[in-house]
Amino acid sequence: MDRLTSLTAFVRVVDSGGFTAAGRRLNMSTTMVSNHVQALEDRLGARLLNRTTASSRFRLGTLR
Repeated sequence: MDRLTSLTAFVRVVDSGGFTAAGRRLNMSTTMVSNHVQALEDRLGARLLNRTTASSRFRLGTLR
């Protein structure tokens, strides 16, 4: 996956508070947004978001 798109998807999820809202802003399906964030997390070797059915929260201090 494209790294810049994955990073953009992550920023939009954090800004908008969820994958669905981020997908709307990016003209992308919720699944595709999730796949991009997962690819970014895999690349960095760190979980960046705490996922729940209601929202996503950024995990502070996960990268060191």
